[in-house]
Amino acid sequence: MKNLLTTLMVLMIVTVAGAALAGDMDWKFYGKLHTSIDYLDNGTDSGLYMASNTSRFGFKGGTELQENLSFIWQFENSVNMAQKEGFGLADRNTYLGFKGEFGKIIYGIHDTPFKTLGRKVDLFKDEMGDLRQTTMGWDRRMQDVVAWVSPDWSGFGIFGAYQLNQESTLGDDTMTAYSLMASYSKDAFFVGAAVEGLSETYSAVQDEFAEDLVYGDAPMGIRLAAKYDAEKFAVTALYQNISNWEGEWNGTEWDGWDTNTFGLGALFRAGDKWGIKGQYYLVNPFTDAEDDAGTTAIDESDVNGNLIALGVDHYMSKSVRVYFQWAMMGNGENAGFGLGGTTIDGDRMFNNGHGTYVDPSYDDDGKPKNPMGFSVGSVIKF
Repeated sequence: MKNLLTTLMVLMIVTVAGAALAGDMDWKFYGKLHTSIDYLDNGTDSGLYMASNTSRFGFKGGTELQENLSFIWQFENSVNMAQKEGFGLADRNTYLGFKGEFGKIIYGIHDTPFKTLGRKVDLFKDEMGDLRQTTMGWDRRMQDVVAWVSPDWSGFGIFGAYQLNQESTLGDDTMTAYSLMASYSKDAFFVGAAVEGLSETYSAVQDEFAEDLVYGDAPMGIRLAAKYDAEKFAVTALYQNISNWEGEWNGTEWDGWDTNTFGLGALFRAGDKWGIKGQYYLVNPFTDAEDDAGTTAIDESDVNGNLIALGVDHYMSKSVRVYFQWAMMGNGENAGFGLGGTTIDGDRMFNNGHGTYVDPSYDDDGKPKNPMGFSVGSVIKF
């Protein structure tokens, strides 16, 4: 069913794009190509790699149906600039919708409002220092989404989305989700808050002591973010709390775990061509482990991850940027965070935008080392 819906949406967008090319509506072709050469060191081994870093292209457009009402559409796809590997069709924000005095109503595939808020304050988007390495996978692009984007009410705005029923990976129950962001922007100042909730079926686990599935409490995230972006400098901040993000069934009760993330960033502009930036993010994936002592398998000692990133950007034109950066993930004695973009952690994939990744190595006592890396990249937008 999911594949059928995706195919039908692609066919509809191709038809709409054909009408656009025929001159029946306004449309544009756009994209971003981003490649970097990365040196990664996990504390024991090192190497040089090339990354494509969420390069993409897309078409978007619309046509006026009547006064204050337009039909809008977008088709966006990833492209790999570094390796001979393809991506699925319409694997990025792809949707149909309507736009009017009420704002926008869209339906299809889209980043959640929760994710959108984080993207507004990340100074290293899709780069080695991307803050999503510390958000525990809570930056989703969901399918089967219906979303509403409010008009601009003197700087205030609302973005809400609801995911329709999804087939569960376990059992016959379906999964749903919601995400909501409220924000205010005026001149150089931006502040926002977001909440995202998943149905309890997202936390289903197989009870090893019985044949029945066990459901934990419904996972929920809260995110606060702010940015002050002046002519010569910018500062950013983000806080995130995820409750019941994962857990375990110990045969008697469900132990759901909470995680906290907090970070700050700063950017200094040296004229029109140069930018110097840095950000620091701390994540504790088992904030409440101490409260669950005796029932959880998680060690209560230091499991923190500390992401530090420093970079220099050079704008060669309005559309072309090159950069150099260094990043490191500092691990607590019982942590195990890697550095970079895409990794598979258990059954969950964390895709953080950057195309290379390295796991930490461990010393003779089993303690993780701190992976680090250098990245030289080039970006063009069109």
